[in-house]
Amino acid sequence: MIEAKLSCTLVHVDLTVADMERSLAFYTDSLGLLVLEDCTLETEAARFLSAGKASKMRMVFLTSGTTTSFMVELIQLLDERDQEASGGRRDVIFAFLVNDLPEVIRALAVDGRQPVSDVFPIELPQLGRAQVVFYRDPDGYLIEFVEFVKAG
Repeated sequence: MIEAKLSCTLVHVDLTVADMERSLAFYTDSLGLLVLEDCTLETEAARFLSAGKASKMRMVFLTSGTTTSFMVELIQLLDERDQEASGGRRDVIFAFLVNDLPEVIRALAVDGRQPVSDVFPIELPQLGRAQVVFYRDPDGYLIEFVEFVKAG
């Protein structure tokens, strides 16, 4: 069990989407969420999430406007031609903000749990630098642990 001192806080839920514009219209126009960050990154995390089919991903972070402590992140996996590359697979990923990613990895290893990915660096234009790692819960859902890296 992860000790409380690790400060594991649900920060966003990721949804992989087939059509970003259609999904954005729903979440912003119909539900009233606001775009906090919209960027496309080439990253190994895209390769991991797409089982090697995508080289990059468009990520849009949405918030209610009253807080950034909880967000919805829409992810569209893209190939080298910026075409949708998920192959129809849709995932829901729960992302937890942590203070010390290596400590979380060590604590989970004590419980016999191993990550299903490498630790990936992510550089977001608005939200900043982070490192992330993925695990699976007992039912197979992806769990992402995120630690923001202080500039220095």
